[in-house]
Amino acid sequence: MAKLQAIETKLNNTSPQVAQSNVAPVVSTPPIENQTNKTQDVSISKHIDHDALQTVTKDMESTDFNTRQRALRAMVLLGSPEIKQQIGQIILNEDENVALRRDLIQSMDWQGLGDQLVGLFEKSKDSAIRFAAISAVDSSNLNETEKQSFENSLLNNVTVEPDDFIKIATLDYFSNHNREQLQLVINKLNPQEISPQLQDHIKFLTTPTQETPASNN
Repeated sequence: MAKLQAIETKLNNTSPQVAQSNVAPVVSTPPIENQTNKTQDVSISKHIDHDALQTVTKDMESTDFNTRQRALRAMVLLGSPEIKQQIGQIILNEDENVALRRDLIQSMDWQGLGDQLVGLFEKSKDSAIRFAAISAVDSSNLNETEKQSFENSLLNNVTVEPDDFIKIATLDYFSNHNREQLQLVINKLNPQEISPQLQDHIKFLTTPTQETPASNN
């Protein structure tokens, strides 16, 4: 455990630019690394105790959930091509532990991987995973094109979405990130399929906040 904590600390203390350039893509084959990324991977490796790295790599296969989760979190920050492939396969594997997959989705910065995030949201059958994909936008530095693509996916999906949980998450996303489009999302909902819970949430999001009158005292 001490070795795992040490490698987490060293990885977290590396340059944010380096960490962002080595995020894990959700693909079945590893991406082609250019010479700059190879140099960055080498730069990161210089800061890491390789005995600790071997321990963490072994812990990725641990049967203990907490040990495996911590090891995978550390590897998300490292992001070598081989590790990217492994983590991508874990996220895509519907038979993997849902809590673990959700944590990995939310731990990564998806900048440059917006298409994969959209694909994950659209193809997953698990509401918890799809919710994690929505919430991952908050923790990622997506560019405007990636954000627009994700928002288009949310808009297209809400008309056929059967889960109130995802509908509410979609409404909250637009309320927080693109308020101008919130009414468009609401208009896309089928009035006959709006549950009392969903109706209450829409009312909460659209009712103007009443200011408390100033006291005369």
